[in-house]
Amino acid sequence: MDERKRISVGESKLIMVDILKNVHKFCAENNLKYSLYAGTLIGAIRHNGFIPWDDDIDIVMPRKDYEFFIRHFKTECYEIITPYNSKLYYLPWAKVYDNRTIKIEPVNIKAEFLFGIDIDVFPMDYIDSEKSFEKMLFRKERYKKRLKKAVDLMPWCNPFKHPKTFLKAFIYRMLYFGRQSYFSRKLDKIYSHYNKKKHNYLMVNSLFGHRPLFRNDLFDNLIFHTFENNEFYIFSEYDYFLKLIFGDYMKMPPKDEQVTHHGHKMFYK
Repeated sequence: MDERKRISVGESKLIMVDILKNVHKFCAENNLKYSLYAGTLIGAIRHNGFIPWDDDIDIVMPRKDYEFFIRHFKTECYEIITPYNSKLYYLPWAKVYDNRTIKIEPVNIKAEFLFGIDIDVFPMDYIDSEKSFEKMLFRKERYKKRLKKAVDLMPWCNPFKHPKTFLKAFIYRMLYFGRQSYFSRKLDKIYSHYNKKKHNYLMVNSLFGHRPLFRNDLFDNLIFHTFENNEFYIFSEYDYFLKLIFGDYMKMPPKDEQVTHHGHKMFYK
């Protein structure tokens, strides 16, 4: 790995923007809807590009468009990985990645050659009520814990010095080893359960932080907005959307919080 050329954060951002440009082109050609999402959306509104200390790109799609996208999108350099096409993948949403690169993420160092520099693509799903949402969150937390156990397997120890700990590690491996994509698929199905009808609310599949319910008309009106000298789609109701998740998203966080939340290493193949 040391012989491979390291990719800087600045270079990786250029690659991610190019992935996004290709995704946008595909969506435009196939009448698919998407919006910049989360920190990427904040970056677009507040900085017309990346949040200075951020190092990823997120977009979100309606479930129907998302399903078409993950089945059909592919270019010579850019591919999609999901828990449905990889036994090692460990997230319940898709990534579009550059197959000429390698990204090693600390969260799953065991699968270091799984994908390259990427952007995240999240589905948004219908749900009928806040009561159903609470039930869904309860089920989600159960499988989220199992997914974490599958990714963060307990380390082996000396069976003679620590027999109980060794036995626990053994049981963990029997129950969870190699099942990260299985639990990711379970989480995806939990979120997509209510999509047979267009209900009053939308929710976004996320393992991190609190994501509330949104109005079901978010994708009815999309507008262009600048992101890194390119024009991409965002919700026209971006203010409503971002305030529900982040509150005062235009306020800069304290200096000590202006740090990236990733710690990955990136290389050219």
